[in-house]
Amino acid sequence: MGDGAWQAVIDQHGNSLRELRFVPNSEYYDTIEALVLSCDRIRLLSGICVNLEKLELRMPRTGGDGDEVGIYQILGRLPRLKRISLVLDCSVIDPPEVRHGESFIEMGGWELPVNAFRAALINNAMDSALAQSIFETIATARANTGGCSLVDLKLKIYGAGNFGRFSVDNEPRIPLEWVGQSWFVRRDSRDGGLVVHKIKTLVDDLDVLKDDFFERDDLRTVWMDIWPGSPGDRRNQWHSFPLAISAD
Repeated sequence: MGDGAWQAVIDQHGNSLRELRFVPNSEYYDTIEALVLSCDRIRLLSGICVNLEKLELRMPRTGGDGDEVGIYQILGRLPRLKRISLVLDCSVIDPPEVRHGESFIEMGGWELPVNAFRAALINNAMDSALAQSIFETIATARANTGGCSLVDLKLKIYGAGNFGRFSVDNEPRIPLEWVGQSWFVRRDSRDGGLVVHKIKTLVDDLDVLKDDFFERDDLRTVWMDIWPGSPGDRRNQWHSFPLAISAD
């Protein structure tokens, strides 16, 4: 959907909308560029759809940088919005090529620079602390502008191991999917505190990251560079990285 079409939809229906779900059906889920909402499109939505109470959309996950934080702050300025579901897209649309002499990860018939794989791991990593921080960022923007309190927030990582047109072997895909966890954060109606629940996924049932956790030295080296520690059960020996302080 182009910017003109998006503008037309919002202009025609925006002010009357109470609920909006803008995520692709499963058969179109990899149409990345058309269906991931940019910061500008979300800003347009927030300026017109002021009566939204429930929202689900797909947005870029960009390592918690200022652009990503800016989207959370924009969503927080929607005065009636109580329930939000965000699909955080970590897809690498155009993976870089390996330069001469550069270290790389064998991905399954093609090679990815080590630094690009490292960046993908960091971008995919979503733990309970980061999920709570995202909720608080939205809620703080709401408090500064007035309106209803945010009730709950669902966060789902999408695109772990998605590198454009290239397929990825299980060995490099599994650690990306493992740290790409999904969460449900809600405000307790009794005391106002936050309750954070992990949403179970298929990868939770895999016997992964135990003991030496990687047979391949290249994958182990990247993991240990990001999350150093003693050998053992690696499934919980990782963490996400904090959001940028402010986009303003």
